[in-house]
Amino acid sequence: MDLTVLPYKCKIQEHYSGGCQLETIFLNKYLEKLYKEAKKNRKYPLSQHLIDKYIEVIDFIKAADTIAAIRSRRSYKFEKLVGYDSRYSIRLNKKYRLEIEIEWTDNKHTIGIFRINEISKHYE
Repeated sequence: MDLTVLPYKCKIQEHYSGGCQLETIFLNKYLEKLYKEAKKNRKYPLSQHLIDKYIEVIDFIKAADTIAAIRSRRSYKFEKLVGYDSRYSIRLNKKYRLEIEIEWTDNKHTIGIFRINEISKHYE
């Protein structure tokens, strides 16, 4: 199934696959608030375009049924961070990355719990 044509909401994906398998947990309360309210705050003075992209990425993660769906979206440049066991990044734009930790729930590393950690500037 091609997730690029589906809406990002998890409940839509549940209709097609029988349930969401990639759970998201926010480790950062500011990022959780940013996701829920979709507006700027003092902790993360980001552009509205970047906030919209962040929300799109979180919604896509919630809608995905395996890690392969996220890897298939080439524009996200999903990659493991060097020097960390379970930390990964997803590109928001050329300047910013969403850093996440993944707790794998299967041995093949295809399904897991995504812990949303921070938005960081790339190369800093």
